[in-house]
Amino acid sequence: MEQKKFELAEITISFSTKVKVKPKIRRSHDVYDLLKQIYDDEKVELREEFIVLYLTRAQEVLGFQRLAVGGATSVIVDIRHILATALKANAIGFILSHNHPSGSLSPSPEDRKLTRSLVKAAEFHELKVFDHVIYTRHGYYSFADESEDTLQSEK
Repeated sequence: MEQKKFELAEITISFSTKVKVKPKIRRSHDVYDLLKQIYDDEKVELREEFIVLYLTRAQEVLGFQRLAVGGATSVIVDIRHILATALKANAIGFILSHNHPSGSLSPSPEDRKLTRSLVKAAEFHELKVFDHVIYTRHGYYSFADESEDTLQSEK
């Protein structure tokens, strides 16, 4: 019998949910209503957070991921984690969200650049970025509602 030269770890991929009724996204206000349940209003004006909602083909929400928590003016987003989670959950796409502690609803140049990068990376994996929503306690900004070209493919 041949002796093993290396011991290898087995990689397994699985996803399961106990949620029976998934919320359906029809418009950006549906997203905002869901985000109100996820963001902590006690901290939304204190630090930036980045949250991703993963969707089915029928635009039902499979679940959310609190991807990163940052400081007062920024949060670091790892695109690979978003894509890996979407693929693991067998999502067709996702909705990006982050808050602005300042309360500003205007996307920054960095917000637009990140969105463009995610659209490009998602497209390569046959995933779709449906929207990017900037959340505040008093309202929201939807890239999709504003017909942001950052959500469009560069084909």
